[in-house]
Amino acid sequence: MSTSEMEGVVRDAITEMFPLYRGAITADTSARTVPGWDSLSHVDLVLLIEERLGRKIDVAQTFRLKNVGELVSYLEGGQ
Repeated sequence: MSTSEMEGVVRDAITEMFPLYRGAITADTSARTVPGWDSLSHVDLVLLIEERLGRKIDVAQTFRLKNVGELVSYLEGGQ
């Protein structure tokens, strides 16, 4: 999957979980900048991304990531 495709998966999941417009989600978007993105919704977001990608994601590791850009990079690494 290309970086652009991975970004799309993550953006689509965030858009579904939170009331943001697609264009408002950038590599710098983070839980601090998205209203309602707390620890519980973060887990739900990761589970949604898992479902879309068809693979497991280490949820604990994702809490260490600072923003969407780091999340995309992490997901591209395949753990």
